[in-house]
Amino acid sequence: MEPPVQEDLNHLHKGRYGQIESSDEGLRIGTLVRMGQAEDHPVVRARYPVVRDTLVLTCSKQIRNMATVGGNLLQRIRGDGRRGSGIATYSGDFAQALIALDATVDTIGAPSGPRRIKLAELHRRSAETRHTHTTLQRGELITFINIPAGPWTQRSRYIKILYTLSRQVAFSSAAVALDMEGNKVRQARVALGAMASIPWRSHEAEAILKGGTLDESLAARAAEAAFAKARPREHSAFKIPLGERTLIRALLETSSMQV
Repeated sequence: MEPPVQEDLNHLHKGRYGQIESSDEGLRIGTLVRMGQAEDHPVVRARYPVVRDTLVLTCSKQIRNMATVGGNLLQRIRGDGRRGSGIATYSGDFAQALIALDATVDTIGAPSGPRRIKLAELHRRSAETRHTHTTLQRGELITFINIPAGPWTQRSRYIKILYTLSRQVAFSSAAVALDMEGNKVRQARVALGAMASIPWRSHEAEAILKGGTLDESLAARAAEAAFAKARPREHSAFKIPLGERTLIRALLETSSMQV
């Protein structure tokens, strides 16, 4: 890309767009907050571990100290999911936690004025467009990321299976957040990564989990439901059993967390 004009927004980092606000309603993260800054925030560490997981597992600490959370959300999709050809269509990690936790983004610059967009509606499927990967309009900028509080945020994890250790791109990933009473699931939030051209929320898996006693059998049923409608390409069929095993592991490890 060779845009005619490039604008450096880094000077805004010291203002409100570079701050994290915490309240009983949740987190409000400025778009220019560095990933390393967010992962080290005490509230993120204590109450939103799935968010911290996705940040820590994204890339090296050096990059995380420079990269912004807003920029991370706007990664271009790449590849077609085949082995060795870009690995995953949507390669981000942070968005998996955000979609699982019902996050939204605030924007400015749209012709109709400031907007609030559900994270689930931010990214476009690859089949919808070849050149525009989000629903942002021309000139529109993300200003804040909003993550609502909930009883499931503390018992949450992100599991990521890497393509190789040298490339931090996921072959398979799962973000899980659980509200539990003993071994019984009151509410579940499940997002899957590296499987589609957008961050993917599995309401099917959540429905299986709700009200059940979480053991390996229930986790396997939820994983099967999550991928029941998957239609792999010729060289990516292996990703379905891999994705199922990743989700089972994420569910069992999340359920055993001490909160």
